[in-house]
Amino acid sequence: VTPPLWHWTAFLDRTPHRHLGDEGHPRSGGFIEHPPYPRRMFAGGRLRVHTPVPIDRELTRQTQVSDVVRKDGRQGPLAFVTVTHTYLHDGESVVEEAQDLVYRPDPDERQSRRPTVDMPVSPPARSASVGATESGSTPAILRRCRVFDERQLFRFSALTFNAHRIHYDAPYARDIEGYPGLVVHGPLLIICLLELVREVVGDDAVAAVEFRALAPAFVHQNIELVAFQGQTTTDVRLLARRGDEKLMQANVELRDPVDQISSRS
Repeated sequence: VTPPLWHWTAFLDRTPHRHLGDEGHPRSGGFIEHPPYPRRMFAGGRLRVHTPVPIDRELTRQTQVSDVVRKDGRQGPLAFVTVTHTYLHDGESVVEEAQDLVYRPDPDERQSRRPTVDMPVSPPARSASVGATESGSTPAILRRCRVFDERQLFRFSALTFNAHRIHYDAPYARDIEGYPGLVVHGPLLIICLLELVREVVGDDAVAAVEFRALAPAFVHQNIELVAFQGQTTTDVRLLARRGDEKLMQANVELRDPVDQISSRS
C-alpha cells in the first residue's frame, strides 16, 4: 500500500515557470489561485486514511480552500490558509487531508537583515490533541538521529516539484529570508517521523495523523526523531527536535490496537 503522506509525490502543482515569484512559489494558479501574500510556509496538517491505498489504485483528488485567517505576527501581517484534499477511488473517499499554510509578504530591506528562524506565529488551533507530545516519564519507542544535507533537500524538492529557494539556494535563504542555512522541508520532516511508525508497526497501520511545525530545521544539524507510546494502544506521539528545541510534533492514531509497541532492532 501507499505509506501515509507518500502521495505528496503525486498530484504535483506544476505551475509554469513564468508564473513563479522570485522566491520560487506560484504568484497565481495552482490550487490557490490568488495567494494572499507571496511567501509561503508549511505550518502543519491532518490526514485521515479511511482505506489504505494500494500502489496500483487510480485516485481522483478534489481540492478546496476551506479557511483563511489573517493575523499580525512578530514580523508583520500573516494569512493562514487551510486547504482540504479528498482522494477518491470509484467515487468513494479513501483519504482526507487538510494542510495549514502560512503566507507572508515579501521582506523589505530592513526585514531581510533580521533573522527569522522562528515560525512567525502558531497556526489557528484545530484541536487540542497535538500538544504534550512528550512527557518526561514517557519512554521512547524508537529514536533516530538525522543530519540532512543539500542533496537530500534537492531531491525532495524535485520529487514534490517545490521550487521554493530556501531549500536549495543558500545565499537567498541567508541574505533575503534571514535563515542561517538551507531549510529542511516541513513535509520531509513529518514523512521521516512517520517512517518511525512504519518501522515499528508496518505500512498500513496508520488511520490518522495530526502534525504541527514549531520551528524550522536546517541542513548539517543533528535532528533527533523520536516516537513515544501514547496513552492508549492506538496512540503514538512523534517529535522532531534539535537539542531541547522542538521542531515538529505529531499524534498518530493506529488502525488497530497494539498491546505493547516495541522498537525493532
